[in-house]
Amino acid sequence: MDLRMRRCFAIWFGISLCFSLATSATSGQLEDGLNMLPAGNWAEALRLLLPIAEKGNPIAQNQVGVIYRSGIHVPQDYTQAFNWFTKAAKQDNPSALNYLSLMYRDGQGVPADQKKALELLTKAAKLGSVDAQFDLAVMHFTGREVPKDYIRAYVWCKLAATQNDKIAQAADYSSPWAGRETREARDYLMMNRALLAQLETDMTPEQVAEGNRLAEAWLQAHSR
Repeated sequence: MDLRMRRCFAIWFGISLCFSLATSATSGQLEDGLNMLPAGNWAEALRLLLPIAEKGNPIAQNQVGVIYRSGIHVPQDYTQAFNWFTKAAKQDNPSALNYLSLMYRDGQGVPADQKKALELLTKAAKLGSVDAQFDLAVMHFTGREVPKDYIRAYVWCKLAATQNDKIAQAADYSSPWAGRETREARDYLMMNRALLAQLETDMTPEQVAEGNRLAEAWLQAHSR
């Protein structure tokens, strides 16, 4: 999966979830900072988000990490990105855990460590990161860095597709960037569905039934 698309999608996904979690004292500035990201003004976003991140807000910490890792309109700094993702991950921010996994995988700001990367990716997936869920599905489908397991691949892919379907349906907001957001969400959903279709072709009916059972059980256990 293209990392730029993953990054943009993660930002949009974070924006859609963050406002209800923000404290009243910082919600306005947090919202303003996050709104700078889809507008392309990442330097201004950093200026607004950094003070909130320094106060311990995990959403702001994660987005500051995204900005430093991307190097879009600000100097790229993997060390800063790693530090901010780590702070947010300690508060179980799923997106930050996913980004930390990528940094350990690729050796960005930290020595490469595939075991640690997989550990963080799995935790992110269990906490609801759609990116992590889809990545784990691909890994179990291909047998890359984990044992090939079609049922596990199916479960993670089904969970990611369930989230992506909801995101795609809710993505059509009345904003200047709604068209791009909607296309990205739907493109991601199409990738999910393509992998699910391939898995269903390769799996027995019994395996598909087991995958659906496990996915449904996971959704019920993690519903709020």
